[in-house]
Amino acid sequence: MSFEDLVEAWLAGERPLIPEEHREELSLVLQGYDALKVALEENVYDEGPEDRAPPQLPDDYELIAEIGRGGMGVVYRARQRSLEREVAIKVLRPGEAMFGPLLARFADEARHLARLRHPHIVAIHEFGEADGEPYFTMDYVQGEPLSGRLRRGALSPSQAIGIAEQICEAVQFAHEHGVIHRDLKPGNILLSGSGHAFVTDFGLARDLAQPATVTRSGELLGTPAYMAREQALGQSDRIGETTDVYGLGAVIYEMLAGRPPYGKDAPAKVLARVIHEEALPLRRLDRRIPRDLETVVQKALAPQPHRRYPTVKALLEDLRRARDGQPVIARRPGLLLRATFWLRRRRRAV
Repeated sequence: MSFEDLVEAWLAGERPLIPEEHREELSLVLQGYDALKVALEENVYDEGPEDRAPPQLPDDYELIAEIGRGGMGVVYRARQRSLEREVAIKVLRPGEAMFGPLLARFADEARHLARLRHPHIVAIHEFGEADGEPYFTMDYVQGEPLSGRLRRGALSPSQAIGIAEQICEAVQFAHEHGVIHRDLKPGNILLSGSGHAFVTDFGLARDLAQPATVTRSGELLGTPAYMAREQALGQSDRIGETTDVYGLGAVIYEMLAGRPPYGKDAPAKVLARVIHEEALPLRRLDRRIPRDLETVVQKALAPQPHRRYPTVKALLEDLRRARDGQPVIARRPGLLLRATFWLRRRRRAV
């Protein structure tokens, strides 16, 4: 029985015999899954979207349409009458306000965005409250999320690098201002009609000036398919710039492969792979991907933080070398390390 099958059987209520070499890893996955369930439960609301009336915002804003929703709230397209412009308004969903941590994260997102002014970060304008519903207004980007674009298929290496450069510049700027995103994924990247990329949704961001704290849902908050191993394990003391390096690597991987590094299965299975395995090298999926670009992404996705690029700036520099056909700084794993990965994946058979 594979490690993933063991996890699935355990969550289904079965109690298969656990080999000694898998017991610690299974315990970590189950702990992570419990934390993930708590995080997801924080975002559940009783009524469906059709039962929610639009929020009562100040008269200066005329709601046009709902354009998106996620764990932190609903986003509307609106017209601001006084300035004759279109904006996006993010509103914390009714019912969610009872969750103190969620409300705090919503306010944190507004504060983080307010201090980050960059051409590739969605800018915030105003923070307020209407009928007990917190909201903030931000730039309206006419286009679609990167996740929507990827549903139509993978991108070419040149297209992927072009988008990656822009989001790396944005995340590097955030790091320089003491903010780690912690939830980088295609759904949090917007593409305008002109091809410009914008990073959004800093709801899980952490201020580097503040000490790390762990709540019941802990550092696992995020999206399993794009989590670094230290997030999946709840190791708050190891979360830093290299965690966002991993997130960027996961986004670039999906742009090139058309799927996340560890697939799109049930969260428990994905967590098991994040903790137990290495991501499949890109050229195993598409031989047309340049070897140097595969090497760059592989380094960004290294399970251990010390094996990744130390900064987003270093990742960006190597991406540009790969774009220009110059030798990259990253090196492919040596024979011994590759053999270790192979043995780890096939430990039971060996």
